[in-house]
Amino acid sequence: MLFCQIALCFGVISLDATAISGRQIAAITKNCSTIKQTLQTVRTSDTRARTYLGSYYEKIYSGFIVPLNLRLTRNNTPKTELTELQVEFSDRRTLFNDDYINYQRSLEELANYDCVAHPSDFYGLLKAVREKRNTMVKDVAKMREIIASYVEQVKGLKNGTE
Repeated sequence: MLFCQIALCFGVISLDATAISGRQIAAITKNCSTIKQTLQTVRTSDTRARTYLGSYYEKIYSGFIVPLNLRLTRNNTPKTELTELQVEFSDRRTLFNDDYINYQRSLEELANYDCVAHPSDFYGLLKAVREKRNTMVKDVAKMREIIASYVEQVKGLKNGTE
């Protein structure tokens, strides 16, 4: 009885992990080397994008947001909205960096995984990497929103409509 319960548990776990068709398994096994080359290309491309975004966010933060907020504070005209956006931007940038590191580690693990011997597990890892990449895409979208909000607030200062 205990054996049947254990087998059933393992069967459920296996079904969740291997929820791919025989054709998908065959395709992964057959195209493993091509998939790995593509993963290397994605890794290189994503590293470049991350470097660009990191530099871009740093320039915006240290070259625009912080100096403007400091200047407003020194002039005794601090703007709470701008300060809040600065904190949110900083927090989001840290989150983006952390999410990228997690994504990059998972991508590295996937690229080194034996997709011929374990295609179902490989597919499971691929799904996890995709989810982490989607998280980064959401991080970038949120960063854009914060930047756009900051710009709108600055325009309001310039126009005197705060």
